[in-house]
Amino acid sequence: MSFYSLFIKQTDGSYYPIPIQVWNQQNSRRLFPNQGSVQNDFQFVKRFFMVDNLSGKASTDSYVNNQTASIMRYASEVKMIYSTHKSSSGRIYTPYVSIRYREMRTD
Repeated sequence: MSFYSLFIKQTDGSYYPIPIQVWNQQNSRRLFPNQGSVQNDFQFVKRFFMVDNLSGKASTDSYVNNQTASIMRYASEVKMIYSTHKSSSGRIYTPYVSIRYREMRTD
């Protein structure tokens, strides 16, 4: 499993981090803040993965014995979302990436 971070290279050569929205992320109150329409409630992260074949393993012995995971989580939908400034043409607000994860059984 590999984690990725996404950046935009700016005109001055510096890199600006792109926020990642996990669409079906569940918080500690068992709510899904990223599924609403109020962007102020969205929760963003810095890193993401495309395929998770580790967390679906049944026990810690599975890692030692090199057993396959019974569930695999994968990015089923990836979108870059951006909006333009209303007052100045040709300018955009900071874009963000929205990812939706799904799971599938491997057995």
